[in-house]
Amino acid sequence: MKRLPQLFIFAAVTLSFSHAEEEPQPRPFTHKVAADFGKCPDGHKALVDVPIVYGHVGPLYKKPEDYTEDDRKLRDRRDRGEIVFGGDILHEHSPKSQVVCRQCGFRFHPSDMPIEFPEMAFWARNSNKPDDFRIKLSKELLEFPRMGAQEGTLTYSQSLSPDGGELDSESVSFHTSMPIEDVLTSVRGWLKARGGDPDDLERIKDAYAHHTYSYRAGGVMVSIQVDTYWEPGKITVSLLLNKVNANKARLDNPLPRPESDSQGDDKPQPESEGRSR
Repeated sequence: MKRLPQLFIFAAVTLSFSHAEEEPQPRPFTHKVAADFGKCPDGHKALVDVPIVYGHVGPLYKKPEDYTEDDRKLRDRRDRGEIVFGGDILHEHSPKSQVVCRQCGFRFHPSDMPIEFPEMAFWARNSNKPDDFRIKLSKELLEFPRMGAQEGTLTYSQSLSPDGGELDSESVSFHTSMPIEDVLTSVRGWLKARGGDPDDLERIKDAYAHHTYSYRAGGVMVSIQVDTYWEPGKITVSLLLNKVNANKARLDNPLPRPESDSQGDDKPQPESEGRSR
């Protein structure tokens, strides 16, 4: 009779321990698709869901002359808008498709952390025509020096808030055949004329396919990339303004200095493939 309480206590402790060992269930999440939006930020209803292909696919890291037949097929399907390359980072909440407007090219980029930071999602579109945007491009962006931009390479971009109502960032980029020394001189002159410090345009750590000069302060980012792999010597210049500066730059405000940059909310080029945010 004296052993019963001991057996009862042992059983109770064992059940309690087993319950504590249960793993939490993952939180369900479903990305929005074209039908959830109905129309793009410009009001077009030509939205479709384009499948995303993940992985280290050839067109993202090989030179065209090194493509296999499968690489060429993937590139052609991408160029026809049949697929989108999603890069080689795949996680629990990676979307299976991207919402694209067939009429104007707007694309919806879901957040990489949709549960924790849904506000990181954004709409984006590119155009080579500066007057092709519902929200007019800022004066600062339009007056950025072109430095011998090669024909057909000038591209303007805008990204909007997840609901498509507010400007988030805007950018301009192009390729140039000018010598790198002349490009650096031109950009430093532009920075100085607008209150920035030319000495803050610095060469940063080289990547395997290019080396980069960068200026980043208070939501203004200038990037100069010199290709060392794909097309050695090719120079790509870009200016990006975040939502604060994209709006304020419509006035003749001086550029902020680096010490004022405390938010770090610049976004990378919106249409780049395999982005990681």
